[in-house]
Amino acid sequence: MPNRLQVLNSGSLLTAAAVKYLCDITPATTKMSVGTGLAAWDIQSPVPQPAVEQSTLITPLADVALVVAYLDPLGLVSATPTTTLRFTGTFAIGVANGTIREIGVKISNLLYGLVNLAGASAIVKPAGGADYVLTRNIIIRF
Repeated sequence: MPNRLQVLNSGSLLTAAAVKYLCDITPATTKMSVGTGLAAWDIQSPVPQPAVEQSTLITPLADVALVVAYLDPLGLVSATPTTTLRFTGTFAIGVANGTIREIGVKISNLLYGLVNLAGASAIVKPAGGADYVLTRNIIIRF
C-alpha cells in the first residue's frame, strides 16, 4: 500500500488534470469574470470574502475566455501535468472599464470560484484614451 503522502499527491494531480480537462473541452463556458463589487469594500478591513454558496459576482462588469496552463514548481508553464494551474484572462481595450473589486473563474457551468478585491487592491480601468489591456492571473494549487 502506498504511503499517505503518495496518495494525496496523486489525488491532487488528478484533480488539477480534471479541472484543466474541463476547461479545455468547454471553452465556450469557461470564463474569467470581473465586477465592480461594492464601493464600501474600499474602506473595509479585512477584505470581505464571498460566501461559500455565492455563485455569481455581485456586480458583473465583463467576462473573457480563460487560458489555463500547468505550472512547475518554479512557476514556469509545464507541458506535463502538475498540481498547480494558472488561469489567465485578458480584458482588451474597451472591455471591463471601471473599478474592479471582484474576480471570478467559471469552469464549464460546474465550478465557480470568486475573489473579492478591496482597498488598495481595487483596479481602475478607465475608458477613453487612458484605457489599457488588463491581464489577470489566478493560480490554484491542488
